[in-house]
Amino acid sequence: KEEAAAAAAALAHRFALELGNANAGVRDASRAGLRELSQLLGRSVCSLLMEHREAAVLPLLTGSLRLLPLVTQVATCEALTYCILEQPSGASPAPRLVPLDAPLLALLD
Repeated sequence: KEEAAAAAAALAHRFALELGNANAGVRDASRAGLRELSQLLGRSVCSLLMEHREAAVLPLLTGSLRLLPLVTQVATCEALTYCILEQPSGASPAPRLVPLDAPLLALLD
C-alpha cells in the first residue's frame, strides 16, 4: 500500500510539473492525468496539487510574464488558470493553491 501511495505521489508530482509545459499536448495530458488520478484516489485535483505546490505551482508566479517568450506566457497562463479553477470556491481558512495576492498581481503586471 505504501508503494502505491508513493507511486501516486510521484505521478501527481510529474503531472503538476508539466502543467506549465510549452507543449500544449503535454499540458493537456497532465490535466487529464491529474483528473484520472484524482478519480482513482477519490481525492480532488486541488488536494493532489497542494502536496506539490512549492515545487510545481508557486514557481509559475516568479518573474515577469511579459519577459517570457510567448509560448511560455501562454503555458503559464493556462497552468495558473487551471490551478485557480481547481481551487474550492468560497472563503476558506486553508491555504490557497494559487494565492490571489501580490505575487499573482505582480506576475500579471
